[in-house]
Amino acid sequence: MQLDSRSDYHTHTTFSDGQGSVADMVVSAIEKDLAKIVITDHAPLPFATRYALSIQELEHYRSQITEMQSAYGDKIIVGMGMEFEFIPEVYSWIDAIQRRDWDHRIVSIHHLGAGKSLHLVNGNAKEFASLFHSFNNDGKALCTHYYKTLQKGLATGWFDIIGHLDVIKKHNAEFTFFREDDDWYQDLIYETLELAKVHGMSMEINTGGFNHPPAEQYPSRWIIHAARENNIPLLLSSDSHTPATLGQNFDTFI
Repeated sequence: MQLDSRSDYHTHTTFSDGQGSVADMVVSAIEKDLAKIVITDHAPLPFATRYALSIQELEHYRSQITEMQSAYGDKIIVGMGMEFEFIPEVYSWIDAIQRRDWDHRIVSIHHLGAGKSLHLVNGNAKEFASLFHSFNNDGKALCTHYYKTLQKGLATGWFDIIGHLDVIKKHNAEFTFFREDDDWYQDLIYETLELAKVHGMSMEINTGGFNHPPAEQYPSRWIIHAARENNIPLLLSSDSHTPATLGQNFDTFI
């Protein structure tokens, strides 16, 4: 299954937590000889975060992408996308936004509910420690909740790309919290891939993971191999938050 190294399906701008405008990202993509860039800022949420797009800026966001499609359509494909954080507790909120016209909808997990609180999965080490503690320091319970929540997102049929599938490993570089070769963990992965296949979804190889503690892509190579065996389409995504990092580490997977 050949990977397209000239398309980047996961990028962020100043509309969420990125450091470049939509125009900055598109111009940089052209300079890097990319054939396609999909702008996928974090979808609005009904509570404050340090990263999500404001609901008041949603129409402006869409209009900026439309402008770039018109201005640079002869040089590059500019996709109108969004990274949707699937949180079952705000199901209706997500549904209302995903019903808009999008070229690509990424589904990711950033927060997990524990008791009456939401905790960040892929935040800093202190935030992950708080999440782990909320699951009584039980790695199996945490991973099971993570993947079962992701599976609920896939089962909606709303999305077409799985974002950083195993980001739960971000702070697990030394296998402190769980081991990927445990049968129970691999079963969760295979269940998730089966749902992706049923719903005709693609899976991203998120090379932004090289900048995180595991110093490798999301997901792990054995998961990429399993996806290939199940004929799940694979896409390269940099998860870039700056124009300079578009297409980062793509050469690792060509």
